[in-house]
Amino acid sequence: MKSSDFPVCDPDCPDNSICDLDDQLCKCDFGFISIHNNNTAPCRQPFCNETCVGAGQTCLKNESCVCDVDNSYELQGGVCTLVCPVCDENAICYDPVEKCECRPGYDFNGTGCVDINECEDEQPAKCPNGIQSALDCVNTVGSYECDCKTDGYYYDATNDECLESLETCVELDCGEYSICGPDGECVCNRGYEKDGQGQCKDIDECRDECVDATELCRNSPGSFSCDCIDGYRRADSGCEQISCENTTISCEDDQFASLCVSTDQVIEFPTTPAGYTAYTVNTCQENTVNAGRPFGSRPCTLGGVWETPTWLSECDISIMEIATEDITDENREETSSNLEILTSEPEELNEEDIDATTEVIVEVTSAENLTTSVADSVVTTISNLMESPSIEDYSDSSELIVQLDTVAEKVELSSNSSATRSIRNTDMVSTYTSISGDVGLLVSDNKTGFGVAVLRRPDTGEGFRSDQIVLIGEPISAGSFIDGNRVQASMFIPGEAAAKGSRSWIVVYRNSILFRRNTNTSASRVESDTTVVSNEAELADNMILSANVLTETSITGLSRENITFSLPVLEITDKTPVCAYWLEHVTDWSPDGCTVSDESTNGSLICTCNHLTNFASLFDTTSVVTSIYALDIITSVGCSISSVALIAVIFIYTFCAPLSWRGERYHASFLLVSLSVSLLGMNITLLVSQLPALSDPAVTDVDSASCITIAMLLHLFMLSSCAWMNCDAVVLGIDVVKPFYSKNNVESKRLLLWSILWAVVMPLLFVGISAAVNTDNYVYGHDPETDNSVTCWMDPEKVLYLAIIPTALMIFFNLAVYIVLTYYLCTTKESEHGTYWKSTRQSQKRRLLTNFTIVFNLGVSLVFGFLMVAARNENTFIAFAYILTISTSLQGLFILIITVLRNDDVGNSISGRFSSVTDRVARDPSQYYAETIRNANSAYSNPTFTGPNNPYTGETEDEHYYYSIDDWGDR
Repeated sequence: MKSSDFPVCDPDCPDNSICDLDDQLCKCDFGFISIHNNNTAPCRQPFCNETCVGAGQTCLKNESCVCDVDNSYELQGGVCTLVCPVCDENAICYDPVEKCECRPGYDFNGTGCVDINECEDEQPAKCPNGIQSALDCVNTVGSYECDCKTDGYYYDATNDECLESLETCVELDCGEYSICGPDGECVCNRGYEKDGQGQCKDIDECRDECVDATELCRNSPGSFSCDCIDGYRRADSGCEQISCENTTISCEDDQFASLCVSTDQVIEFPTTPAGYTAYTVNTCQENTVNAGRPFGSRPCTLGGVWETPTWLSECDISIMEIATEDITDENREETSSNLEILTSEPEELNEEDIDATTEVIVEVTSAENLTTSVADSVVTTISNLMESPSIEDYSDSSELIVQLDTVAEKVELSSNSSATRSIRNTDMVSTYTSISGDVGLLVSDNKTGFGVAVLRRPDTGEGFRSDQIVLIGEPISAGSFIDGNRVQASMFIPGEAAAKGSRSWIVVYRNSILFRRNTNTSASRVESDTTVVSNEAELADNMILSANVLTETSITGLSRENITFSLPVLEITDKTPVCAYWLEHVTDWSPDGCTVSDESTNGSLICTCNHLTNFASLFDTTSVVTSIYALDIITSVGCSISSVALIAVIFIYTFCAPLSWRGERYHASFLLVSLSVSLLGMNITLLVSQLPALSDPAVTDVDSASCITIAMLLHLFMLSSCAWMNCDAVVLGIDVVKPFYSKNNVESKRLLLWSILWAVVMPLLFVGISAAVNTDNYVYGHDPETDNSVTCWMDPEKVLYLAIIPTALMIFFNLAVYIVLTYYLCTTKESEHGTYWKSTRQSQKRRLLTNFTIVFNLGVSLVFGFLMVAARNENTFIAFAYILTISTSLQGLFILIITVLRNDDVGNSISGRFSSVTDRVARDPSQYYAETIRNANSAYSNPTFTGPNNPYTGETEDEHYYYSIDDWGDR
């Protein structure tokens, strides 16, 4: 049967083949070969010896293709890769091609590396004769030492000579690693120094030697050796870089038909340093969508061996086109590979490309599980996006952080990972490692503790090298060494946290581009129920470390073992180190739960935290920390005190006769009590809103319905308080002006009615209409889209019109009225208005001063609120925030002081009332209560005048009217 016998798709192509619409032939599906060797049906699965043709592969019993482990090949990234073999303790592997080499001080004897006896043939060169006595060469393991042959002499390592010891040294036992010196004291041998107890200990020369980033230092007793890091080999001039040499691939294969111009073309990969990834020299043609982008990428192993390439499927597919396609299990790997290649030129990406790529990544990672190849491509793609200049303007960069965590949750783990070999002091575990230019992701299912160390590597400008981040099984600090490699940074998740989940992972970000701080100071940051560092604080190192554990509940408050991370720092004397974590809803760094360890040094900052998230270390140039939680405590304490004071004012002016506001007699007392009720409602609402944060400072959100209710009540009570002050200003104005213009007499019932309409009905209507007319956008509570703050208030864009302008107008009205009344009181003469004016003027002045003081206090709070919102300097912001918080929360206490405690008439009335009641009750309780009821009934039945004098007080009608609206309690 010929392949041409199979039409377009009718009938269907046979098994293992698919219809090619262009050629109208049934061609073999991926992974199958034609029995006619022409890529057309019928197709079969290839035999093992037909596919197992790559370097380092061997066919096992003609059934499966495996890596040739006997010749040091290991499966990495789906490709058999040449790796360093396991060397004995006296050997080291610098290059997988060169295999194991003996360490300095050892030589290969045909079966292994043995110690070289440097003293056998090199005595004169190693230990030259001294002036007083010949030196003796003493062989040590891997090295040698010089000593004096003659008793009574000691070796001077500085000048390589023997000097005569004092007689006191003859009987002195200096112990191991030391000899008796010229001053009669023990002197340490070369390579040793005295510790705090006077004992000689080995000098760790690696602190100062082998300083080049291409070198690794191995300390030994009394000595050290400098070797080359992986990917480099020893040369005369030092360490020489290993590279994957330029290589080409023919375009004859059908998979390159959509990339190559012709089958005669070759695809070229340039010479690439070991540990990095190369992109093809070839790029898509100018007439294609992806003009200028490479055909694919290919990693170069540390041993200088090329791995399997990743290819672009075609040159005419764009990021925008991929974003419109459905992601399925069949095309998931191809899609992720395309994203990796299409983003390989970061400088060409715009904000729309980044947004579309992010959307596709979300779709790709939506699968239940992710293969390692898909995960690798996603990590590399995110790394590419981080290198794009447009990422600085991308508003949803936090989604890329989320996607890295999603990859960690779903990627397949393997016990064959090369990274597993670097875990120390732990059982065999399954891991996943993906290291790209700007980000590294390491995942482990280890339950006893899991960490990573970032090793020092040469800065080539290419980002992280493939071996730069390794797994560790115990905490280690920056500046320490792992197998001779200097540690640049580290993080460790203790067993207490790792055991709570099925897997743990650490993400290492090479820079902080995805963590853009919100340095615009605003009120929402002040009420975010947490602590944020100063705007002037600088990252100690751009590297960000993120620790997470896959569990259904968040891990906080670790008790036995904390998360530890360490970053390198220089000696800085004028800055305060801060250990912090990323607070997503505030978009800033917070030190809550993190402390600087006492084990920190000038070269290494060690931090401990009792929870998981993204971490960094900062240096605060001002030593200022914005304590939002402290402001919450001040607010809660102040509101509590204010509430108690307001309750006292309400009780005194309601129930302590003759200050009570029964009927129409005491308008001023009625207004004071009403104002106190409004402020009390606002204080209680603030207290309720603070309860979740005070019980748990980590709370970052409030129920949406509760938040809306809190915001509406705060707005209502704020407007009502200002409105009651307006009513009091009007009543005071009538009181002052009425003696001059008797025609302005206002009926009491009408005055009370207008007060209630203005101070109760108006705020209710204002708040209700504000919420009703903005159905398309939120007014109260949180922004449902960003939800970037826990503040229960209103849309910042509407605060000016719904809160600031209305309250400012009402306060300015009061101030204008008080200025006019002050003018009247100061310019009116007693002779023009009768004898009663002199006796009442002082009382009116006191009341005016009291009202003005209260309005001024509320106005100050409003002004400092404006200044705090407008502040851009951190210190100014903090000062305004504290002033606003304190002045607002203590308004009730202020009212109690000026209307009760500082008012002699109120104090006398209360004390007189109390004394009168106790005396009369003591004489005849039944008579006292009967008289009280009669007086009350009489007052309610005859509240107005029936003649020229008041039957109860003897006041004239004019005097009674004045006193009935007199100051709060002066009568």
